[in-house]
Amino acid sequence: MYGPGRNSLVRTAWLTALAAGLAGCVTTGGDRIVKSGDPVNLRFTCRFPSGDLAATTYPALVEDARISKSAVFIPKKDGEPVPVTAGERIGNPNRGQGLEFEYAIADRLADLSVGKPLGEAWSAAVTAERTPVRDGERQALELALVRVRPKEVRLTREEFCRQSECSADGPRLGDPFAYDPQFHGSVTGLKEDEVVVSIKPPPGGEIVTVFGTGKVRELPDRYEIPLEGKIGRLVRMGGLVGVISEIGDRTFTVDFSHPFGGETLQCDVLAEKGGPAQTASKGEGKK
Repeated sequence: MYGPGRNSLVRTAWLTALAAGLAGCVTTGGDRIVKSGDPVNLRFTCRFPSGDLAATTYPALVEDARISKSAVFIPKKDGEPVPVTAGERIGNPNRGQGLEFEYAIADRLADLSVGKPLGEAWSAAVTAERTPVRDGERQALELALVRVRPKEVRLTREEFCRQSECSADGPRLGDPFAYDPQFHGSVTGLKEDEVVVSIKPPPGGEIVTVFGTGKVRELPDRYEIPLEGKIGRLVRMGGLVGVISEIGDRTFTVDFSHPFGGETLQCDVLAEKGGPAQTASKGEGKK
């Protein structure tokens, strides 16, 4: 069952954006029905069963703070419809590596668009089969369950100034340093050609990652952060969506063999007359 409140809000916002986009756009005659082999541009908004936004080609929905976005949602960079050929799969010479999430959706909608009227909205439940594994291909990634961060790093002055802002005189005591987005530090020691940086954990001692949260554990020489991964959690790495399929004592596994992480998406779709569809590049959808 789709979350009724979230589902209604997303659909209302989608219809508003749709009306704005269709203003002055009319298609008539026999060209109104999509036929197999027709080039079409697909505009769509898709939701997970929770009602959270999974993907959209409408910038207005991206900017609407009332709409709950899923953990794997990333705004489509250009905000443009996706060009496809109705009834055909999106071309990708390396399909085993997977299409980007938004193009995996369009790949299924290309089949479903056949027989639909151009310029009129329709809805569909979108599913996908697991991607067949071919020899030499990997569709799962094993990652460390415990992350490690140093309590101190030592850099040359040149290295420090390449990675952080320096005054005209070079590094100074107290200068800030970002080890990564969540662990920051400052200069606590200066030698002739060495800068000593002490690293501090984030406020509250907790980090947030796409794999789950983790509480920082302080040891004499380092910080350890065991991640609280959850089997079934959807994660996004680059353009691909995966699901945490296994959790062990020291590692966990993200399975990318299912384009939607095993979920069924509810999509609102509009097909417009388009030009020739492009071929997806390695590991990606069409640009």
